[in-house]
Amino acid sequence: MLAPKERDRLVVASPTDETLLWVARIYVIAELAGDPPAKAVRESLGIPESTANNWIRRAKDRGILDG
Repeated sequence: MLAPKERDRLVVASPTDETLLWVARIYVIAELAGDPPAKAVRESLGIPESTANNWIRRAKDRGILDG
């Protein structure tokens, strides 16, 4: 889904709106596929579980991700 260079750029930038938009995209695609969405975010971005959960919460708080 994301090229490694792009993924690294997003992770280094931390939870910017662009990063959170990608978090939301990954989350929704995983949900539609019937996969655990938080795990998909964690694995797709190569971030710890706590970071993935934090970024998912931020995406929801900012209205980028429904929930």
